[in-house]
Amino acid sequence: MSEEDKAPYETKAQKRKGDYEKQMKDYNKKQGTSANGVADDEDAEEANDEENEATGEDDAELRMMMMKKMKSMAGLDMK
Repeated sequence: MSEEDKAPYETKAQKRKGDYEKQMKDYNKKQGTSANGVADDEDAEEANDEENEATGEDDAELRMMMMKKMKSMAGLDMK
């Protein structure tokens, strides 16, 4: 296979490798713990923000879902 034939595959592989490395960095950040065994809240929040941006979720939707869940747990079902 010539270099010209390989080019699109190499480009695709480089992009996927970059995506993989970013996902692994985010995963490792989520798994990281501080010296006392508690995950660093700031790092976890940053990872969640990045995940929300990637999935298209925004804070308003998340707040609404949390409010519904809390009211449901309290027996105040929201319709």
